[in-house]
Amino acid sequence: MYKTNNVKEEKNVNNVGAILIARKPQRNTKTNVGADVFVNSTTKKCNIGVGANASVCPNATKTNQKNVGVGLDQPGSVKTDPYKIHAITLVALVITVIILIILAGVSLNLALGQNGIFVKSKEAVDKYKDSAQQEQNEMDNLYNTLVGLTGGGAGGVDYSQLKIGDYVNYPVKYDNVATWINGSDGKDKGYYPEDKYANKWRIISIDEENNEVKLVSAGVPLNYYHYNNSSTSVENLTTNFFNTNIKCGKGIQETPEKNKFYQSGFKDGESGSYVADISKVEGMFKNNLTKTGTNGKPDVQSMTKDDLDAVYKEITKEEQETSSRTYVNGTEFKELLAIPCKENKSDKYATTWLDSAFNDLDLWVVHYYGYVSDGTFNAYGVRPIVSLESNVKFTPASSNENETTTWNISK
Repeated sequence: MYKTNNVKEEKNVNNVGAILIARKPQRNTKTNVGADVFVNSTTKKCNIGVGANASVCPNATKTNQKNVGVGLDQPGSVKTDPYKIHAITLVALVITVIILIILAGVSLNLALGQNGIFVKSKEAVDKYKDSAQQEQNEMDNLYNTLVGLTGGGAGGVDYSQLKIGDYVNYPVKYDNVATWINGSDGKDKGYYPEDKYANKWRIISIDEENNEVKLVSAGVPLNYYHYNNSSTSVENLTTNFFNTNIKCGKGIQETPEKNKFYQSGFKDGESGSYVADISKVEGMFKNNLTKTGTNGKPDVQSMTKDDLDAVYKEITKEEQETSSRTYVNGTEFKELLAIPCKENKSDKYATTWLDSAFNDLDLWVVHYYGYVSDGTFNAYGVRPIVSLESNVKFTPASSNENETTTWNISK
């Protein structure tokens, strides 16, 4: 606090402080800056008060007063309009409302927008679930590896770990061929399975009682021209599988021969070239993993109607069989019994023979639109089924998002 007393000469006084008090008659020019300013004077003066609360209290003189502050009180002889000093103007109110609306919009966007709190929370939950599933898969793989290393069940196969539809790294390689060829001129009508199925094999049968596992090609490595004698084709695609000649390699268009394989997508392991010689194809299956049939040849034949029915029962757990016009492309069968085709035919499926007689003329067929019915006079796809030796050991290679495991096999 500053006090100025008994000063009679003319002067300029600048007082700065929390509380300023000036008394005594004098000719002054005062500039008071502070939180509370009080000026009492009876002389001519110019009082300027600046602060949060500036009070100017003259007695009765000519006064030139400037009061700058948020709340200004001017008691005394100076007339003031309290409404102008204290009231909130309409403009200020409108601006305040606009600011509040903007803040509300920003808050809603932060909560509900694309990058809002709710969206981010959902993403965090999804990531947690994915991480938990991945961790569970890794634990399953570790367990399966330990099972494989310890030999598993009878013959080295732990059947409790195998599932219908699991992939197996079987050593016979192939590319997919067209699954619909015109029998009269050999023109390719297409329906190639998606490339991801090439070279792959899947478990289609697990027989614990007889200690036997069967594989089916995930794609389509062969097609066959069935003419009009079902008994001949059934024999050619089963017991005479490796006695049935192949017309040509993949993509070559020639006139098909009745009741013979037409095109082959099997590939030589060293050169990678297509193999159109059935005896060489037989040699590819002669390995220590494949069971030998009663005819002394590898136990390989085309997929039959019974094979399809067995998978149907295994997956649905119902005693039912597929019949004419039955649609087999449900969730349970997609990519196993009805193979999706690529490119602009992605909504269609590979057309494949089921090596079983529908009647004297026709064979059973899984058609490109998913139905099981009869067919003849065309070259459709063939999916070989391989019986493995009973002492083959399964060890897990990997798992995927469809909860299927890929297995390595060895003796």
